[in-house]
Amino acid sequence: DAKAIPVQATAIFTEYNTNEKTANSKYIDKIVEVTGQVSSVSKNSEGKTVVLLKTDDLMFGVNCTMEEDANINTGDQVSIKGICTGYLTDVVLIRCYKI
Repeated sequence: DAKAIPVQATAIFTEYNTNEKTANSKYIDKIVEVTGQVSSVSKNSEGKTVVLLKTDDLMFGVNCTMEEDANINTGDQVSIKGICTGYLTDVVLIRCYKI
């Protein structure tokens, strides 16, 4: 099991919002363990669960596409481990698991 980079959802989002290039060099294609509060849980077009973690931005957050259905609800405080693929208004993590 590869070592994950621990980070708060608000912190990784702020890093990307401030300087995407620096944040990419730190996080892109790396395993990240993000901790934060769930703002929404939805399904994507492939039927996978997508968890959005709250940040200081009211519109955007850390978008985590889950590998398996985890028992996660809006308002939960969670830690999610996944691979960071970059920033598209949300910080994007794929292949995620709830810890």
